[in-house]
Amino acid sequence: MKRLLVLLAVWLMLVQTAAAQTVTVDGYGVDENAARRDAARQAVEQVAGTYIASKTLVENYVTQLDEIYAQAQGFVTGMEVMSSGQEGQVWHIRAQVDVDTSADSKLLSRLNTVALLNDPRIHVEILDKELGNGSSHDLLTEQALNEQLLVVGFNHVVSDSRPVDYRVLGTSEVHAYAIKVPDGQGGYNTTPLQSAAAELTVRVVDYATGSIVATFQTTGRGIDNSAALAGNRARKEAAAQAAKELEAKFKKTAMKIHQGITLTVKADSLEKVEELTQKMGNMAGVQKVILRSMDGGTAIIDVESVQKPHVLARMLKEVGLNIYILAISNSELKLSLH
Repeated sequence: MKRLLVLLAVWLMLVQTAAAQTVTVDGYGVDENAARRDAARQAVEQVAGTYIASKTLVENYVTQLDEIYAQAQGFVTGMEVMSSGQEGQVWHIRAQVDVDTSADSKLLSRLNTVALLNDPRIHVEILDKELGNGSSHDLLTEQALNEQLLVVGFNHVVSDSRPVDYRVLGTSEVHAYAIKVPDGQGGYNTTPLQSAAAELTVRVVDYATGSIVATFQTTGRGIDNSAALAGNRARKEAAAQAAKELEAKFKKTAMKIHQGITLTVKADSLEKVEELTQKMGNMAGVQKVILRSMDGGTAIIDVESVQKPHVLARMLKEVGLNIYILAISNSELKLSLH
């Protein structure tokens, strides 16, 4: 038995070692602690940079990565200082840093959300089934689900339903009842506590196509001094479970988000159109750009991209060309190039 435990311990150590990526970095700060914190950030940046480089970068990814780097110490599992000392007014350390890169690590989860999912714009709308009129929002569940989606790493949870990538539509239902305990005489005494059970039914709709990409149900329970308070606890728990389900669903469909987009470009020269296609080919999330035709000052360009047309439109305004957006649809972008 003892031998088995020793072997198990060794195996766990090997698993933990394999789940960490070790990098050598330099850290600087006003003191040694500050230098250690800087070393942790440098290590996470190095690991994340390697990972992101092999994935599809998203619009505004720099800001999102900065948020991850600010939490760098939470992703570090070990640090061995190789040298440490003061250089003028600055403390400098060189260290080998172990960064958690296990499949279920918080770091990879955040990077997956940022890089793999293209950080979609999500709008949440939950209706309260108990009210019966089909139009009253369950604001508490909506707010709880929005907050949980932000917690798991989605940065574009929006209140406006247009334009978005996904609409999360659902209904909630809560039932509460008094908690009773045996009275020792074959009966029950009613306590001042209330128990509630919440059920949340969700469907995820791709806004561009109108197709349903996922459906599921989650439940939650809560206990408190009143039915309303117990119901609120139950709603929040159901919303937290729904956020995890949504994260899993989006990750499952992440590799299926490539789409074909047609660009109709009005331009007075072929050279300008060719410059546009070259710049688009270097844009984040664009896999292929093909100039199909150029006739009478109008060019037709086929684009394969993980970006939605409204995202491409914003990105095109930053490529250094004089571009005016004429129209945007689910699969087509019309613009003029001067």
